[in-house]
Parts: sequence; C-alpha cells; structure tokens
Amino acid sequence: MRTLVKKGLSSEVLRVIAMVTMVMDHFAVALIMLGVASRDGWTPEMSQWYNILRDFGRIAFPIFCFKLAQGYSYTSSIKRYGLRIALCALISEIPADLALEGAAFVWSWQNVFFTLLLGFLAILCYEWMNRKGFWYGIIGLLGSGVCIAAGWLLKTDYGAAGVALILAFYLVREFTPLCAAVCVIFCLIMGGREIWGIAAIVPILLYDRRLGFHMPRWVSYG
Repeated sequence: MRTLVKKGLSSEVLRVIAMVTMVMDHFAVALIMLGVASRDGWTPEMSQWYNILRDFGRIAFPIFCFKLAQGYSYTSSIKRYGLRIALCALISEIPADLALEGAAFVWSWQNVFFTLLLGFLAILCYEWMNRKGFWYGIIGLLGSGVCIAAGWLLKTDYGAAGVALILAFYLVREFTPLCAAVCVIFCLIMGGREIWGIAAIVPILLYDRRLGFHMPRWVSYG
C-alpha cells in the first residue's frame, strides 16, 4: 500500500480529529443557533463563532468516510462492523433530531450514521460480487449504485454524494494521494460551506496506516 509518509498520523489520531471537529460543528448548531440565538437573537460575536465552528466542522465528514473505507479493509468481522454502524444509526436518530432540528421526529433527513451505513453496504455489495469475477463485479457496482440512490431517497445527511464518497474512498484506498483527490472533488461538488472540508486532505495525506493508541470503542461511538 502506498502512503506519502513513513510515520505520520495513526488511525486513532484521525478519529480524534474527526470527533473534535464534529463536536465543534454540532455545538454551533445545537447550542449557538438553536439554543442561545433562538432565545436572545443573533449578535455579531455569536455569528462569528457560529461560522468559525461550522467551517472547522466540515473536516469531520470526509475523515469519517475515509476511516470507514479503511476500517472495512482491516476489521476482523465485517458483520459486527456493519451491525455497530446500524445500531448507532438507530440509537442516534431521535437525539440527532432533537439536537439539530429541535423535534423528536424529523422525516426530512436522517442522521449521518445512516449515510455511513449505506456507504458500508455499497462497499459490501461491490466487494462481495467482485470476488467472483469481473462481470460479477459489475453487478456489484450496480448494487452499490442502489445504495447510493438510497442515500438520496432516504434523505440521509450528505445524501447520495456522501454514500458515493465512501465507496470512492474504498476503491482508491491503497493510494493516499487519490484519496485526497476524491476528498477535494467531493467538497467542490458539494460547494458552499463544504468547501472547507478540503482541509481534511491534510490528515488524510499524513495517515500512515498505523492503528496507534487504543481508544475504547464505546467512547468513539458515543
């Protein structure tokens, strides 16, 4: 496998970066926008902090998708890996709706774990069929396309583009520069605030494929 550095950032360091920037983003939405601002109104300082935290938060999603694609390759149990993602998607839905939308059930979007789950299934479809030969691999890609379309139909966070990003990361997983290019293309296609997600290429390029220190699984999923 190719990487730009012999010793850079481990898998767990990437996880921490994604977690911290995600919390920054959700803090801005749930506490600043839905909490303080909805009660007291916007102030210039509040708006400034909101924008800073949300821009930094764009880094999280590409890193989580990159880690999922890498994690699929290294996990000891594909089944348990997928079940953990599915369980987190179900558990997170109501809290995510309450925190980011202010209501217990919001059907206009599904939390990001559903995006990750569909990305996982897209990889599974491709990998399972690809092992049987070239033409089966083509069928697997069609199955992956169904998963991508499901992201749009189910209105998951980042939609079909988010699911496609995970699959693309997996297809070029052995070539770190290509993973960085995929990240840039995704952010440019999404546009708007998501452009700031291009900064995720820095930790991606520094990823050295080491596991690093061990973070308890319940901490990271929590």
